[in-house]
Amino acid sequence: MMIFFDAIDLAMTQMTAVLMLEWVGAALGLSGAFLLATHSKHSSYGWVFFLASNFVLIAWASKMGAIGLLVLQAGFTVTSLIGLKRSGLIGNGCLRKKEPPAS
Repeated sequence: MMIFFDAIDLAMTQMTAVLMLEWVGAALGLSGAFLLATHSKHSSYGWVFFLASNFVLIAWASKMGAIGLLVLQAGFTVTSLIGLKRSGLIGNGCLRKKEPPAS
């Protein structure tokens, strides 16, 4: 009987971890959207939050077997990388510090 309860406890722990992936991915995505919407000097870092959200939600979708969401997040990963490139946060294949525009 104890083995049964240990199995249930393990399943609940794993499910809690999977649910955490979902909520962390959502929080990262919303944070990225907020940063981009503010049009502040830190707005371009919203793309970093989006990329992190993409990776977390890809992991969640894989674990849940949500193929449609997996494909969607893979596409969003491409748009996040384009946003990072266009914002100047990445260049030549590495993360770099954004330089202020010349006056």
